[in-house]
Parts: sequence; structure tokens; C-alpha cells
Amino acid sequence: MDEKEFRAALTPEELEKRALIIPFKLTDIDLLEKLNQYSAELSKTYDELISIALIRLFEDIEAISRLRQ
Repeated sequence: MDEKEFRAALTPEELEKRALIIPFKLTDIDLLEKLNQYSAELSKTYDELISIALIRLFEDIEAISRLRQ
């Protein structure tokens, strides 16, 4: 069973509990400072903020794709 099949076999609750770990680098110190600021202001962890940002980014990309069609 590959990773995709394994994830497909899990319920949304199980997926949430397993929380995938995706390492990344921040090469822009200003971005790190903004992440610190918003994390404190919104009482969210870095991973919560990054997840929100990625969801919104992908929604924007999908909206742009629909407008281009």
C-alpha cells in the first residue's frame, strides 16, 4: 500500500490526529517576523497559520483557473 492509498483509507478524524509533518525553510526573516506577530495576535500555532494560508492560496489559484476558462 502506498502513501496515497493509506491516506485514502483513513477517516478525516484519523488524518487530523496523524497531522502530517512537512518541513520547510523560511529564507526571508521578514516572513518569520510576520509569522511570529500573527501567531501571537491570533493565538494560533505556526502550523495552524500556515495551513490557513495554504488553503486560501489554493482557493485563490482555483478561482483564477476558473476565471481563465
